[in-house]
Amino acid sequence: MLKDYLKTISKSNQTNPQKMKYLANALIVSIFIFLSLSLNAQCPGCVIDLPQLPADTVYLADAPDGEAGVYYDNDLSFRLPITTDPVNALDPSIPAGLDISDIKILAVVNLPPGLNYEPNQTDFDPNNETDGCVRFCGTPLQSGLYEMLVVLEAKISVLTQTASYPIEIYIAPAVSTTDGFTMSNTTGCGEVLVEFGNNVPSNGDTGFSYIWDFGNGFTSNLENPGFQIYDEPGTYFINYDAFIDTIPPTLTNVNILDVDCDDLIGDADIFIKIKDPSGATIFETSPVNNTPIPISIAVNLPLGVGTYKLEVRDDDPFGNANCGDVTFNVATTGTIIDGGLEVSFDIFKPVFMVSSTDTVVVLELPETPELNITGDIEVCSNELVELEVLNYTEYIQWYRDSSLLFGDTLPNLTVSLPGIYWAEYIDKNGCEVVSEIANIEEIAAPGVPTFSSNSNLLTLNDSDNLPDNYSINWYLEGELIDDSTGVSLVIWESGEYTVEVIDEDSGCSTSFSFGAAFDPTLASEEVDLLQSQVSVYPNPNNGMFWVSMEFEESKEVEFEIFDVAGKPVFIQQPILVLEKRIQAFDISNLPEGIYYLRLNVDNQLITKRVVRM
Repeated sequence: MLKDYLKTISKSNQTNPQKMKYLANALIVSIFIFLSLSLNAQCPGCVIDLPQLPADTVYLADAPDGEAGVYYDNDLSFRLPITTDPVNALDPSIPAGLDISDIKILAVVNLPPGLNYEPNQTDFDPNNETDGCVRFCGTPLQSGLYEMLVVLEAKISVLTQTASYPIEIYIAPAVSTTDGFTMSNTTGCGEVLVEFGNNVPSNGDTGFSYIWDFGNGFTSNLENPGFQIYDEPGTYFINYDAFIDTIPPTLTNVNILDVDCDDLIGDADIFIKIKDPSGATIFETSPVNNTPIPISIAVNLPLGVGTYKLEVRDDDPFGNANCGDVTFNVATTGTIIDGGLEVSFDIFKPVFMVSSTDTVVVLELPETPELNITGDIEVCSNELVELEVLNYTEYIQWYRDSSLLFGDTLPNLTVSLPGIYWAEYIDKNGCEVVSEIANIEEIAAPGVPTFSSNSNLLTLNDSDNLPDNYSINWYLEGELIDDSTGVSLVIWESGEYTVEVIDEDSGCSTSFSFGAAFDPTLASEEVDLLQSQVSVYPNPNNGMFWVSMEFEESKEVEFEIFDVAGKPVFIQQPILVLEKRIQAFDISNLPEGIYYLRLNVDNQLITKRVVRM
């Protein structure tokens, strides 16, 4: 029943077009080979046995079913493609007409515990050889429908691609058969559902009775008791008795123990008559001259329902005398007395019994893998999360969103993508347990805050994209620069500068580092004074802005405007500023964004940030 259910589910997927497309996408060269998890196999000598096939095709024989606890030894043959033409036939999105130069089998995971393998080879050059086989052997430990994940590598021209493909193998529950009954699924982990079958069926006839003791506290008198659940670790003893009472009772002997009649000369000449419940004589003996008493008379007469009558008579020359008569039935026991007559009956009632005993073993589930983090976990999109199994160091497999993470079998897992993660542990008996889940939910981090360096001034390139509620920190060689929290920073030495933008609502942050060179010719008290004597307004603006200059003496000033990439977008010839002047600028023809206005004042450079909205 369980087998049919699982097999139906499995077979229904084989004609699914989506699955066929996945097959082609996952295996760019469509290689279908079963291999085990390690190369320490002990199943040599597989034999290639293929049907008539095209030369350039994809073929894998089906994997025969197995049974838990029963030795498995089967060969699977396969043919590999020479080009991508067979793959294109499955999935037209894969280009046809490409030669495959090399196919290498890397590994397979989730092989049924207890099975090993040995292929005839693991490296194939399809130009010279396409056919191969693999032998599987061993004793499967646990039943189930296993989806093995084959991992392989293929070379097409200069492209090398690693891919994986799932293949199913069904291991049926273990079956144990005794004279009296059959059990399906006799061993399991944590909880076992056992189906019982009766090997001494009544076929609808009367006279059969049964006693079942399942060893788990439950009993039954049913012919077919169905399923029993064993939900605690241990060994359970099943006792079964079948009673077959189908043969009619038989009167084998009539024992005359004493009579009160005799002849004139010698003992009585005894004979008997037996009449059925209707009064008809169904058995009669001939007289025995001078019958010795006691005497046992063989009858061997089948008895039915009702009351029978025994007559004991003495044969005389002038007739016969009645020595007495008694009644009896199939249940009569002991001595029956009628006057001087004492009689007993040997009534044989055959009842056959079949007794059988077997065991069910429930293995203890190993301890559940314990994760250092479980539940819903919010993580910034640019951060990593370290998951760890705390109570196991081996036999671990990690999963994300129901997909096995190939190669991730260590206690620690570095997570960089959102998803639902958990760890599986399999012990030496093949018992599987899984951890609680860690649901990694991603929170968007601020965009990377790049900055540009201009005239000893570091300025964020795109401050308009900062979060609504943000803060900024600046660092030099990893050390925090106190009181530096604006979108710009005046540097005083060369080194690696880092700007960190923090989204105060989510707590996520992003940083950007860049080496900036300090130009000492631009740093002086005179430059600082000039910076204070020049202002830009309005800022931000719609493209029209003014520069106010108030110098202590006349200055020659040259104006340049640069975009965030440092490319000049406006240059004006030098003008003479007589102590005070307001200069208008129109950059409305330029795209919105951040620009830098650089003033060359008597060969002293000062920079102002301009925001065009």
